Amino acid sequence: MTSMSFTTISPRLSTTWVQPPNYWYRCTVASPHPVLWSPHMGPACTALANMAHKPDPPDVESDTSHTTSIAQRMNLKLVFRALRRMSLWSLEFYSDVHVAGQEHVPKVGPLIVTPCHHNEIIDIATLSVTMPHRRPVCFWAKASMFSNPVAGWVLTSSGAIPVRRNPNNVASDTTGSNGPGQSDEKANEVRMSLFRGTFEALDSGEVIGLFPEGTSYTEPQIAQIKDGASWAALEYSRWQLQHSTVNKDDLYLVPVGIVYTDKARYQSRVSVRFGEPINVSSFTRRYMSASDDDRSRAVIKDVTTELQQNLLKLTINAPDWDTWFAGSIARDIAWKGSENVPTGDWVCISQKFMDLFTEQPETSKGSSTTSACKKTLVDYCGLLHHTSISHDALVNVYPSSRLPSALTASITLVGHLLTLMLHPRFWLFIPPFLMHIPAYIVGPLVARRLMKPGEQETIAELTVVPSGIAYGLTSYIVSAKFASMLFSGQIATMWPGMPHMLIKAGQWFVETIPSMHGLRRVLGTVTIMYWTTWVVFKWHSLLVKGNHTQLQRVLVSWKVLLGVLSSPARDIPSDELELYTRPPLPAVNKYIKRRNPIADFESGARVGAKIKSPGSSRLIRHLFTARRAAESVVRALRQ
Repeated sequence: MTSMSFTTISPRLSTTWVQPPNYWYRCTVASPHPVLWSPHMGPACTALANMAHKPDPPDVESDTSHTTSIAQRMNLKLVFRALRRMSLWSLEFYSDVHVAGQEHVPKVGPLIVTPCHHNEIIDIATLSVTMPHRRPVCFWAKASMFSNPVAGWVLTSSGAIPVRRNPNNVASDTTGSNGPGQSDEKANEVRMSLFRGTFEALDSGEVIGLFPEGTSYTEPQIAQIKDGASWAALEYSRWQLQHSTVNKDDLYLVPVGIVYTDKARYQSRVSVRFGEPINVSSFTRRYMSASDDDRSRAVIKDVTTELQQNLLKLTINAPDWDTWFAGSIARDIAWKGSENVPTGDWVCISQKFMDLFTEQPETSKGSSTTSACKKTLVDYCGLLHHTSISHDALVNVYPSSRLPSALTASITLVGHLLTLMLHPRFWLFIPPFLMHIPAYIVGPLVARRLMKPGEQETIAELTVVPSGIAYGLTSYIVSAKFASMLFSGQIATMWPGMPHMLIKAGQWFVETIPSMHGLRRVLGTVTIMYWTTWVVFKWHSLLVKGNHTQLQRVLVSWKVLLGVLSSPARDIPSDELELYTRPPLPAVNKYIKRRNPIADFESGARVGAKIKSPGSSRLIRHLFTARRAAESVVRALRQ
């Protein structure tokens, strides 16, 4: 195994508090080379991990002389503010949102942010909420949608920018032009048709969010970067030099890595990292002096290449799915569960494990060793999937990989069940849980009904949006009833201990001036509805993580007990086990242009590859055997 050995690197971690829009996030500022192995692996690592210091707050460059345009000041973007508040609530689907790299985002001036796009509208919500300095983010929308006055106002107030054609598609058009290059008059007409709204927004110092991948997908790596963002940036820089009289600030492209520990899993985590900005002005002169289409396209490709390199640094990338599965499960084993990996170091640590299993040109012996290790780890990963058990929950319930006896499994189940039900957190969680029951039911049902098989990038949005609507309706009914009872005095009768101030407030809304009676009742009802919704929502968010984690442990204990009690004759035979030793691959996105032979092969393997799980009890013994083998591989790699 010498060909896969490596040196443990010490972490230097410190924490700081930053305040993105409307929320506090705990941000971990880590060294560029975080530790690869968990501090749980030995006392030396633990001692090194405790070497912490507090860094100075990052310096953010800003141009205080920049003057905001009248149009920008007049546009309050009320719809965007409301959507950002809703986006903030939607991110409660995840337990932690870590934000880093705020120093790379200027406070003012034209800016294009280019995030990766692997989770549909949840990516838009995440970017809008975590954008530093509370800067609103504008997105492209079809120009035809602005024709209706009401829809046009809503879109404009939300920050949408009209475009007649998708520049990503035009920039990669096979007819041969990236925009520049027919006649000058025709080229100018094309540019203004595409980018008029974009130019005006950037000239007003706005932030525009563009997804350079062109589509949302689930792959083990950044599959493609299109030229639309680069082309738009260069065209604006050209237009700015020739026409702009308002804004002479340089335009920057800021890549953003939005990485989820498990984007489809409730109460997983999110890492948002803003990368180093690309100053477009360094490419503008070359672009403007290009004498033909080929040279213009070459400059656009240079910007796109630099953007792609920066995005690769901000995300986790593996050459194929087997490498992704092996690296992920090796990381979880090494760190005694993925929850022990700091969110701020998630990308760096995960990428190191992906690199560990990425086959490089080497001897045939080293290559066969790598393949054998990957196969063992992928087997364990597949069995975890088909038993619907996470390694985190399994290692917390059963720290040893030895199969427990029936007595041990029974005692473990009772212990975890009592821990769940006797903890004060459980009883405090009941009131907000009851109010969220419709959301827990509606969200998963809608997602299961509408999601196309294997489309992991749509699971979160199809769960969050219906759940939010269900909770909103439930909250409306409950809070409206509460307000009615408060105003009528029923609350004071039913609950003598109701605070005197609250009773007085209810009486004030229904007494005194008769002409104000209706208005006061409406205002009072709306106020009570808002605060009831907010308090119950925050109450739920505060307690859900601990209860959800403990519930997962109870479920794992139950599955293991059933597996231990079942007869070995019911276990899946060894010759059929291969069907369940590999996780199913996500669906193929038809909008991705594939150039990787391995990816092409995997794409073909995904068609009709759905396998029905046989039941966890028939796989439990195999699961513990595979876990033992996987842990042996990780221990060998660490030596």
